[in-house]
Amino acid sequence: MTDILVTGATIITMDPSRRVIEDGALAIEADRIVAVGPRAEIEPSHSVPTVIDAGRMVCLPGLIDVHGHAGHALVKTMDHDSFGRWRETVELIYAEGTDEEFWYAEASLAALERLKFGTTCGLSYFGGGRMLIRTDDPVYANRHCEAVSAVGIREFLAVGPSSPPFPRRFTRWDADGQHEYMADFDQQMDSTEEIIKTWNGAADGRMNVCLTSSTMNMTRPPYAGKPMDELKAEANAVRDMADRLGVLLTQDGHAAGTIAFAHKELGILGPDVILSHSVGLTDEEITICAETDTKIAHNPSSPNSYPARCPVPQLLDAGVTVALGSDAASPDMNYDMFRHMYSCMRQHRAQFGEGAYIPPGKVLEMCTIDGARALGLDSEIGSLEVGKKADLILLDMDKPHLYPLNMPVHRITNFAGGQDVDTVIVDGKILMQGRVVGTVDESEVLTRAQSATDTMLQRTGLHPSLGMGEGFWGHSRYPRPWNPRD
Repeated sequence: MTDILVTGATIITMDPSRRVIEDGALAIEADRIVAVGPRAEIEPSHSVPTVIDAGRMVCLPGLIDVHGHAGHALVKTMDHDSFGRWRETVELIYAEGTDEEFWYAEASLAALERLKFGTTCGLSYFGGGRMLIRTDDPVYANRHCEAVSAVGIREFLAVGPSSPPFPRRFTRWDADGQHEYMADFDQQMDSTEEIIKTWNGAADGRMNVCLTSSTMNMTRPPYAGKPMDELKAEANAVRDMADRLGVLLTQDGHAAGTIAFAHKELGILGPDVILSHSVGLTDEEITICAETDTKIAHNPSSPNSYPARCPVPQLLDAGVTVALGSDAASPDMNYDMFRHMYSCMRQHRAQFGEGAYIPPGKVLEMCTIDGARALGLDSEIGSLEVGKKADLILLDMDKPHLYPLNMPVHRITNFAGGQDVDTVIVDGKILMQGRVVGTVDESEVLTRAQSATDTMLQRTGLHPSLGMGEGFWGHSRYPRPWNPRD
């Protein structure tokens, strides 16, 4: 028996034919789509307990965000006006100012934001800054995964060893106060393996874990002087674990030269690898990505896109899978993938000086079916087809900025925002309807987020980082240029 019938919507299927069905209907049984097509054909043949009247709505696959950062939702804009200092601030917070409650509260907030913006699947690095990954102990990732599972969206949590030097200093907080200790590469690898074995495929398959390695992009200082044999040993250890456990491998912050290094010196690229940012790539590196079937996570709204651009049109023309990422939520990005679709189109059109680049259909593919392909899930999610998982969203089009009701793909990529998402269904379960979330108490999530942030600020003494930097008011620019890699 069919469980849910969505009827009356304009359905953007993202199927191989890219059908757009006006006055369509979609039927869900358990966690799968069992029918999708014109309303006149689907509705009479399905008797269901739950009918969603989706007139004047657009139905499309749940959006997929292939690059974000756990922890960042509670450090938004801190020290952002101080140029490069925010990276040091983030590392200090994650290593020395957080406890289990911080990671639970932050994950709840970030997952709730993604849900309310229509993102049903996201990838999150478990930390950030200069790749400070909080894998000194599995307890922090455990709390993160528990929080995301409670919200109900899908996630890939990227865990692994932090960037060198090792050992790294961490602080554990408990009822007796703070306790400092050191964690080396092997300890973080052991913790990573435990996290993967505990959570990969958990929550009915919604929670997944992948590996991240900081050795793939070390051609830039301060890591260029690290002995090559050590770099190779660490890279191979992560690559071997990914192969042994059957998980994806991903890495943050690639730029010109680093992809060639990862391929020629380390030999660890392949179809199960996702490289983020990837700005300023050479023609050779574009060819490497195509030949190895390495995937690219493009983050058009990120500060990493200021000094150099990800060559998305060239990558696409070479046959490389490029998916869209938010890089949220710090220093100044959010999880609204509609915002990042718009940024993507504008960025590359400005680069080439014409509006022919990155059509609306392509950018929507990048955060639906192409995102699913990057994560190895294109047979399960990313499009609305019979047999696939019932991950979908409904956009309320009955609003001035979305009228007139025609050209739906153009409307949602050029004019829609995350606040226009009315209903979210993941795995056949209604997580939000009428913008009311049914899985968690929103006010409780916000209260815990504020409390965890206040505790972190007290522990780190970083209240001054909440201020406005010199030049904030009355100037055309800050006092000195901003290099996001400072």
